[in-house]
Amino acid sequence: MGSILVVEGAVLSKLNGGGVRSRIILSMLKGLGEVHVISIAKKPRHVNRIEKVESVASHSVVVANQSKFKTILYRAQEFISFGKNNVTLPANDVTLKIESLVNNNENIDLLVLRYINAWELSRLQGRQVLDRLCVWLDLDDRADKILFSKMKHSRFWLKRKMANRAFSTRTRALAQAANASDFCSLASEVDVAGFSIGANIIELANVVPTPDEQSNLRAPSLSQNIVFVGSYDWPLNVTAIAWFIDNCWPEITARFPDAKLNVVGTGKKSICDALKHKYYAANAVLWHWNVPELNSVYADCRMVISSVQHGSGSKIKVIEAAAYARPIVVSPHSQRGLDPSMTKTLEVGENANDFIAYCAEYLSQPEKADADGRALKNAQRRYNSEHTFANATYAALSKTETPPAIPKEVLANFSVASIQLNEVQK
Repeated sequence: MGSILVVEGAVLSKLNGGGVRSRIILSMLKGLGEVHVISIAKKPRHVNRIEKVESVASHSVVVANQSKFKTILYRAQEFISFGKNNVTLPANDVTLKIESLVNNNENIDLLVLRYINAWELSRLQGRQVLDRLCVWLDLDDRADKILFSKMKHSRFWLKRKMANRAFSTRTRALAQAANASDFCSLASEVDVAGFSIGANIIELANVVPTPDEQSNLRAPSLSQNIVFVGSYDWPLNVTAIAWFIDNCWPEITARFPDAKLNVVGTGKKSICDALKHKYYAANAVLWHWNVPELNSVYADCRMVISSVQHGSGSKIKVIEAAAYARPIVVSPHSQRGLDPSMTKTLEVGENANDFIAYCAEYLSQPEKADADGRALKNAQRRYNSEHTFANATYAALSKTETPPAIPKEVLANFSVASIQLNEVQK
């Protein structure tokens, strides 16, 4: 069974966020058979930013040929129609590449589109190729909620006023894309519950690769570092870490002079440099940009914080920290989409005083940091591992009406793996 994975930009090379989920999906697809990857560059100058994907049948970097004028025209039509009408555009190079791969490879049965942008830039609505494939649209995060958060917190008055209308329009556009797919996946049960309007929508909780059990991770109690991980390109991450430094960090460093705050992110270096300049006088705050790997970051910290207040989906940074057996202090929003067995061990800070108190608790009680870290690791292995993600995906694919079905031997192999994993965890 062959497949095509369509992603936007260099997401497969990102160390955190959507890059983690994308790489796990790619790894899982390789277990089904040959995989053809299409990376979409919005502009020709973005092509060089996309790294070559190894160990796949083919990897194509295709420019979307979507001018700003056409994008504005498309959005205007979508907005005026209030999301009720399907607005289609002529086929572009991405559309033609997908059709070429399908026409020249008889074994391709599955098309996977990561994010709503991959769907829209592929321009597949109403095209015959959709009838020949099983189409899986992985929205992950709700793009309508992300747009709403951005507009509601904009410094421009008109954007704030138009947020509700834009949210409603974008929700309908997402529903159209979901209904055109055989099945659509979201990372959070909360998002699924508020979006079930006819399409085959399932929850596929975010997962992370499980660290090697033989890697000899240091116990949390052996470090005094606090870590925040997130892309600098995502404004809500920037807002979150700025809030923590402004409202919590001075008090924490006054009580614990040896504590250090490591802020680790990918994205635009200019944003990282701007934050570093803004907080140059902040005590013991270290800024890291595009670190080669995150293992050493998580391995050398007492705890992880996630002070993100808005957005969608579930926070991969929280699941990653749990995988490395690190205790975590989170905002109420950062615990959404996680299994109760994990959330019961998270320290949830409603405000700055709570964050300060929980951070101080972990810094002053090394035994509690180690114990909570172990409990979170066990929960991650059971509910947010690659095995659980693969099993849920294959179960959904096997129920789709589009032939052919997933080979039984593939499902059997993953069922056995799941049973073995569960026995170990018991």
